[in-house]
Amino acid sequence: MVRLEQGLLLSLSGEALQASLYLVGNPLVAREVLGHDPAGALYAPFRVAVFADDLGTHISYDKPSTVFASLGSASVDQIAVDLDAKIAAVAERVCRDSQ
Repeated sequence: MVRLEQGLLLSLSGEALQASLYLVGNPLVAREVLGHDPAGALYAPFRVAVFADDLGTHISYDKPSTVFASLGSASVDQIAVDLDAKIAAVAERVCRDSQ
């Protein structure tokens, strides 16, 4: 996992922001995707943003089925749909447990 503190970068312009971008993924799944289409390296690992504003803390992420669809591979599409469900479940659990 890689973490980029976007808030720190934006604070250089004088705007304070609590925001981090993460690159996350499972190397075994990435290997499977790249085995079907090496261009999948554009989207694996996928991006997750966590940020805070006046309304609270939020999580936003690239939906694998959306980004991998551009590859035009039925095999990758199936992996991506499975990832959609797994990622949504983790995001929901994290949000629920943080309340």
